[in-house]
Amino acid sequence: MDTINGHQVIVMQRLVRGRVHTALEVSATSADINPDQVNQGFNDILRLVQLGLLADLSNWPQFSQMAKTEASETGAEVVVVRPTRLGEIMFTKVKWDKWKN
Repeated sequence: MDTINGHQVIVMQRLVRGRVHTALEVSATSADINPDQVNQGFNDILRLVQLGLLADLSNWPQFSQMAKTEASETGAEVVVVRPTRLGEIMFTKVKWDKWKN
């Protein structure tokens, strides 16, 4: 938990607690106004995948066509992610409004 920054915590909370548990994240292109900020968010997502809190679904049959289409339209790297069971357990709220972690 010490290696997770504030943005990563917010992303995990939104994915675990929200109605939609799958997210498509796009890296920055040369046309973006703040490419460093966009790439920071993309790298945060990739770090959560490395830690095992998110699963990369980019090659799954139901998401592969969407990822390829988005990558060809934007010219950027695309990753489709979903929280793993470990990520769901760590970022689920308990009854008394405290986080398990």
